[in-house]
Amino acid sequence: MNFWAQFARSGNPNAVGSPEWPDFDPENETYIILNVNISTGQRLKADKVAFWNEYIPTITEPFNEKTCSYDVPVRSGTVQKPDTKTVQIESKDGEVLGSIIGALRVADEAMGGREVAEFLGIPYAKPPLGDLRFKPPEDTGPWGDQPLGIPEKLPAACPQDVTQDPWMVRLGLNHTSEDCLTLNIYAPTQNANDTALPVLVFVHTGFGVHGTSSVHDATLLASQIRTIVVVLNYRLGALGFVSTGDEAAPGYYGLHDILTSLKWVNKYIGSFGGDPGRVTVFGHGSGGVLTHLLVLSEKAKGLFNRTVLMATTAISPPVNNQVIPSAPETTKALATKLGCPTTSSEAMINCLREKPAADIVSNTVNPPFGVAFPVVVDGDFITDRPIELLKNGRINDVDVIVGVPLDENGARSLLFTGLGCPSVGELEQYIETVSRLSFLNPGEAASALATEYIGKGGLGDDCETRGSFRKLLNDQLSGWSLLETARLHADAGQSAYVYLFEHKPSVQYRPLLPLYGATADDSLQFLFGDPYSPLVDKFDLSYRLNDKRVTLEHMEFLKNFIYNGNPGTSLSGVEWPSFDSDDLKYMSLTDCPQAYSGVDNDWPHLLRFWAAYLPTITSPVPPPSEVTPCPPDQEPCVVGEGIGLKLSSEQATAVIETLIGAVIGALVLSVFFFGGCMAYRARVDRIERHNLRATREGLPYKLDVGEREESSSPL
Repeated sequence: MNFWAQFARSGNPNAVGSPEWPDFDPENETYIILNVNISTGQRLKADKVAFWNEYIPTITEPFNEKTCSYDVPVRSGTVQKPDTKTVQIESKDGEVLGSIIGALRVADEAMGGREVAEFLGIPYAKPPLGDLRFKPPEDTGPWGDQPLGIPEKLPAACPQDVTQDPWMVRLGLNHTSEDCLTLNIYAPTQNANDTALPVLVFVHTGFGVHGTSSVHDATLLASQIRTIVVVLNYRLGALGFVSTGDEAAPGYYGLHDILTSLKWVNKYIGSFGGDPGRVTVFGHGSGGVLTHLLVLSEKAKGLFNRTVLMATTAISPPVNNQVIPSAPETTKALATKLGCPTTSSEAMINCLREKPAADIVSNTVNPPFGVAFPVVVDGDFITDRPIELLKNGRINDVDVIVGVPLDENGARSLLFTGLGCPSVGELEQYIETVSRLSFLNPGEAASALATEYIGKGGLGDDCETRGSFRKLLNDQLSGWSLLETARLHADAGQSAYVYLFEHKPSVQYRPLLPLYGATADDSLQFLFGDPYSPLVDKFDLSYRLNDKRVTLEHMEFLKNFIYNGNPGTSLSGVEWPSFDSDDLKYMSLTDCPQAYSGVDNDWPHLLRFWAAYLPTITSPVPPPSEVTPCPPDQEPCVVGEGIGLKLSSEQATAVIETLIGAVIGALVLSVFFFGGCMAYRARVDRIERHNLRATREGLPYKLDVGEREESSSPL
């Protein structure tokens, strides 16, 4: 009765001392359960609501196959068969590695309904223990006659803090071990004379410090796209990326792990019915960085011919942040924390090899706007800065899809803005903080960013300042570098495709407020078919028809790309155009995919600002003799405005040259007037001191920059 009385008085049923009755909103559909013990719930009778709101219209309205219909297959369930399958693993030249037993399952009819053999925990390298820690992986050699059986539990993840991954927590994947260099294979059953299937290798995300191959069951994916799917583990954090910058520990052990697994696939995947000549590598999140580094490395040449890079690439700012310590500096700091000597690289690494993995993990933290171990130009695996390799066309011959999440950094922006709507002054402070954490010349960067973003809003946020900041972070940390990656691949003559992932699912990786949009992690559930998986029942998930539609569209595009080298057309007949520097065409990946031009999104300006202009004003040491180029699409640059002059950069240069000529003339006359050798020498000394002071204090200091394009990371 208290609820009703309070509602009658104020229009709000909540009162002091009563359980909270939450507001109902379309996003969360939260309601109160009036019982002896009052509680709340979400999405009351969601299945019935979906039935009436989404399914019934599909059967009561005329169906047009050229439209995006919600006439999607109904989930029937994946069946575990009592049978098993044993595969003898051998190379093309007859070298036998061993044999393995796999479980058989029949995928949901909506996901192809094929029989898929699941092989878990296949070791592709020796365990990196003892002296093998901080070294490239070594081949296992033959296993012997005893086949690897079906494990009682999922393979161990590499050492990490598993609490940082919500899906690992959800699935109870808390077993970690350094003996983790394994891969899982999901192989659709084939007849003996069937053509070998293409192969998809998935490299998981996790900011380089968490994640595992077993988070996602690839049974449905393998069935629906009729492809051999391989998911793998690789070393993470310090155990995977420690570097001393010399021969003691060059680094990139996690990257070497992925390279070794690809060599394993190339050698043995034929035993599972796969074609080693048709391999696609899908790098997601931090896995996208590592996959892209392989694209840029001669060491991986010929091991795969297609790649999908979702959310990050080798030129993404977090892995090239100049403000954070380099990988060797981080390694030295880690050694100091753990009580290891730092007088020599060899002594430091030998000491770290003796430390417990848990201690190494707990003392490795990713800095803000960066990663603990950024990109290293080691001269072996990576021979130059990734941006330079791309610009010079030093890229392995692969077709590429680049995925751009709509609101990848919405959660990060929330750490600054909270739930409120910040003032312009507060927004300026946020921008200054971001600049200090991201650029070596933060003052110049903050000024440019404030001019570029304040007052613009973005992402449909009803708070202009909050929307501006969200857009800034999304552009800075992921957006521009993903588009620049695609542009440079296209300019190098490779087939490049871009998609903007815009669908916000009913079930999110990290649930955020309703105003925040789709993230890269949200897309994974559609890649692996979660709306049709047994997880729906296990965790009481409420997927909707539009989620199922996104799953079907996502898999259709991926299948086309794997088989043909281009993503083809959507289920509703929309063709995915290729990406180039002129039109910047892309596919909007939603439940109803549509093709657009990035020109309409002002992407050309985005690229000019972030890829061309901003690097010129964030260089650590400005060249004294060059003129700052004007920012793109703004009023002409003026010099001397503060003292009443408004000169263009060309006019300023002419004035400076005239003044320099006048000064030199005056000095020559003074030398002639006073005469004498000693007077001449004294005058020369004074001239040199004057010129040095003028260089330091005059206009040339303000007219900096020029050829300093993308700043390199002090790796």
